Amino acid sequence: MNPNLGPILVRTNGGDSIYHAGQLTLDRKFSHGLLLRGAYTYSKFIDDTSEVFVTSGLSSFAQNVFNQGADRGLSAYDRRHRMVLTYVWDVPFVRGSRNRFSSALQAITRDWQTSGIFTWSTGAPETFNDGFDVDGDGHGGSDRPNLGNPAAPLTAIGIDGTQLGLTKTAGTFFGPNIQDCLNLAPTCVATPASSFHFLIPASGLGNVGRNTFISPGFQTYNLTVQRSFKIPVHDVQRQQILVRGEFLNAFNHPNLGIPSLNLTGGNFLNEAGTINGGREIRVLLRYSF
Repeated sequence: MNPNLGPILVRTNGGDSIYHAGQLTLDRKFSHGLLLRGAYTYSKFIDDTSEVFVTSGLSSFAQNVFNQGADRGLSAYDRRHRMVLTYVWDVPFVRGSRNRFSSALQAITRDWQTSGIFTWSTGAPETFNDGFDVDGDGHGGSDRPNLGNPAAPLTAIGIDGTQLGLTKTAGTFFGPNIQDCLNLAPTCVATPASSFHFLIPASGLGNVGRNTFISPGFQTYNLTVQRSFKIPVHDVQRQQILVRGEFLNAFNHPNLGIPSLNLTGGNFLNEAGTINGGREIRVLLRYSF
């Protein structure tokens, strides 16, 4: 801190990362009206920092600015499993004798094509933070809690009473509702530390690792259906009308994003508020000549 300039934010491209992956691909070239392609990746990406602008915003600052290596953990870009499948299929049409019924049926069923892309991925890592600047580095979002009882619910959060002036005895934790404690409600009482999953200490660095929470996975299926209508003309140019329907996230699967992991925030672990990716339908009409 320079008293003449105030706080100065310093960024560096220093960091350490390691990535391992196994990949499996499937490729069936277009034949007999069908194309298939698929790819699956199993990977693990570890680093001690994940750039400044990342999907999980708590990876930009180390908990201990003097020990970047202590933040070694899953990268914000880690996706343990990812699979993509795609296909293009010229739908078979009715072929038959030249009577009126079969000719009409053939006219209805011919020149249809469908294609699709299915994407599935596991979720992104994110870091729990306690919302306090215990170490005094000016970044409250980088301070992490201590792990209490792993069997307790994630929402069971205890806070050292000296943080809020509830006691002068460090190591005395209060709960069971962290919001009640922040509001100094009478329901915030001293509770055994074993009752809490996370413990917000009065001082020191938390021992919960960086990017230890894996957000919900992602999956979507994009479908396309189209029909071409050839226009019979006597000139040499080939003309046709194409009608195409595109269904993005065709089954309207609700994809959840990364919830807030600020233990003292009122929106902690609210996954319902992160739903995205609703179905979208597009219709295309094209005339080519």
